[in-house]
Amino acid sequence: MNVMKRNLGLGAMLSILVLTGCGATNYGGNTTRGLDDLFRDQLAAPATTAAAATDLPVISALNPRPQYRIGVNDVLTVVVWGRPDLGSTVPANSNNRRNVSTVDANGDIQLPFIGTVTVAGLSLKGAAVAIENAYQDIIPSPQVELEVVDYEAHPVLVNGQVQKPGTVFLSNALMTVGEALAAAEGPRTDGDLTRVLLTRDGQVHELDLWASEHGHNANLDILLRDGDKLFIPPVTENQFYVLGDVAAPGPYPIPSKGTTLVEGLARAGGINMDSASFDDLLLFRHTGTDSTVYKFTYFEAVTQGDIPLQPGDRIHVSQSNVAKVGYVLRNILPALSIITSVWIVDRIINEP
Repeated sequence: MNVMKRNLGLGAMLSILVLTGCGATNYGGNTTRGLDDLFRDQLAAPATTAAAATDLPVISALNPRPQYRIGVNDVLTVVVWGRPDLGSTVPANSNNRRNVSTVDANGDIQLPFIGTVTVAGLSLKGAAVAIENAYQDIIPSPQVELEVVDYEAHPVLVNGQVQKPGTVFLSNALMTVGEALAAAEGPRTDGDLTRVLLTRDGQVHELDLWASEHGHNANLDILLRDGDKLFIPPVTENQFYVLGDVAAPGPYPIPSKGTTLVEGLARAGGINMDSASFDDLLLFRHTGTDSTVYKFTYFEAVTQGDIPLQPGDRIHVSQSNVAKVGYVLRNILPALSIITSVWIVDRIINEP
C-alpha cells in the first residue's frame, strides 16, 4: 500500500511538473529575442512598398474639376440644329429615336457629308467646335450639340470589400476616388478603409479613406486616371491578436492612427493580475516566410509600450506557475483521489 501511495504521489508530482512547464520552453524552433531587439528590428525594417498619396492630384480650390475628355468606345449623340440629316445617323436601339456615334479605335467618329472627325482627347465643347468647323463648308454658322450617351472610354477597376465590385468608367460625374466608391455602392462593413490601395502605372499608393472621411486628408478627392485600380482589403488583414491570460483574448483591428504594444494589451482588458505571469509575455511576428518570438516582462511592456504593432502580430500572455499548479490541483488531483479510493476499496474487498 505504501508503494502504491508513493507511486501515486510521484505521478501527481510528474503531472504538476509537466503542466506547469518546468524545463526549457520551446517556441517551435523560432528565435527568441528581447524587446530591445524589437526596437532595433523595426528601425532596420525596409520601408513599405506603398507610395505616399500626397503627390497625387486632387480636386481643390486651386485645382478645380477638369472637363471630361472623350475617348475610344464612348458613345456620343451629335445634333446639328435645323439639320436633322446631319449629325449622328445610327439609331441607339429600335425603341429610341436618338441616333448615336461611337468613337472608333482611332479616336474618330463618322458624320454625314464630312466623313471622319477626330474627337478623342477633346472636351465636349472642343469636340462640338471641331464638328462645327467641319460643317462650315456645307451650311452657314452651324450649331452643334454634343452629348455622351454612354461613357466607355476610361475604365477604373474597383475591387475588394465593396458592395458592387467591378469596372466603372470615368465621366463628368465620376472623376475621384470617392465617386468611384459611390459608383460601386460603397464599401462593405468588413472593408478596411484605412489601407485602400490605388494602383497606377504599376505603382501602389496606400490611401487612408477613413481619415479622409473625417477631414484629415484629401484622399477621397484624388483624381482618377484611365486604368487605375482601387482595392479595399478586408479588415481581417489589418488585425493583431491578444492571446492567453488576458481579460478579453481575441483579434483586434489596427486603427488608422496605428496602435502600440501597451495599447494592444489594454484593448484586451489587460493581463489577469491574479493568474498571469508578469515575466513571460511573448510577441510573435511574421516577416515574409520567417517569424520571430520576442520575450519580455510586463514591466518592459508598460515602460516601453510605444512599440507600434503590425498586422498579424500575436501577443501571448502566459499563466504564472502558481496558476498552473492551481489548475493541476483542480483538475488532476480529483482524478488521482478517485483512483486511490478505488484501490483502497479493492484492497478492503480482497483482504482475507
